[in-house]
Amino acid sequence: MRALHSSIIAGIAALSIVAATGCAADSEEATSGDQGELKNGSFSDTTKYTALVTIGSTSCSAVRISDRLIATAAHCVLDGTGSLVSGAWNGGVVTIAVGAQFVRPANVGTTWVDGGFSGAQEAKNRAPTDYDASMSLDLAVIELQSNPFHAVEWPIAQLGSLPSTSPLQVTGCGQGSTVPGFSGVRTCTTMPTTAMTPVETTQRFGLDAKRDINRIYWKQTAQVGVTHGASGGGVFQEGKLVGLVSGGIALPALYGNENDEYGFATRLAAQPNLAAAVRADTVRALK
Repeated sequence: MRALHSSIIAGIAALSIVAATGCAADSEEATSGDQGELKNGSFSDTTKYTALVTIGSTSCSAVRISDRLIATAAHCVLDGTGSLVSGAWNGGVVTIAVGAQFVRPANVGTTWVDGGFSGAQEAKNRAPTDYDASMSLDLAVIELQSNPFHAVEWPIAQLGSLPSTSPLQVTGCGQGSTVPGFSGVRTCTTMPTTAMTPVETTQRFGLDAKRDINRIYWKQTAQVGVTHGASGGGVFQEGKLVGLVSGGIALPALYGNENDEYGFATRLAAQPNLAAAVRADTVRALK
């Protein structure tokens, strides 16, 4: 996973993954992907929709949105020049790890990237600020030639809108490690949190954030474990997919001496043709 800016902690600040062994989570914090998330006494497992995908030398999270389509972050499939990494090319091969059981290669048919993403990154590089508009367009959809997973093994997530009052479940997968020097373990998890209000986002990120309706913000509350690969993880409300993790940022705390950590995601409802692509099971509807 590549950083978008020195102040951006892509994925690692956006979601902290619990390693599969040795690092227990508090009851109100993130739980392991195998357990899902307990919400109001009922079992609400949104982690099952998110897998770890290796694209070339990059590992990110991804969510299955139709039989052959998987959604991930745009910065996971692009190199520093704005070109697709080799694994995302037509005929390329990605490796998909679903849970602890299934690791399978998949052949890529074609990859679509939001056309505004690279332009927003170039504008950011010309005039660096703490506000990065590319993270509102950080969406790529990979069309596989065929999906090597049955829907029971890797379920298809349903798209949703963004009700402002509902809690968020932020999911992600990565290579975690509980003890330095020990080999990493692959794990996925869900972090329960709440979307920041427009007033809160304006207070912390300025007027640009208030005008940007295509991004979902939350404040980090679960700091457990360490990971790389959370970018592209699904953000769910009421069991439906509403966004994809883009990155995170540390800002000086409003109160106290330590930094506050924030994560943000690209809001999928901002891409009007995504639902049509899902119905047709092809990225052609996005072009």
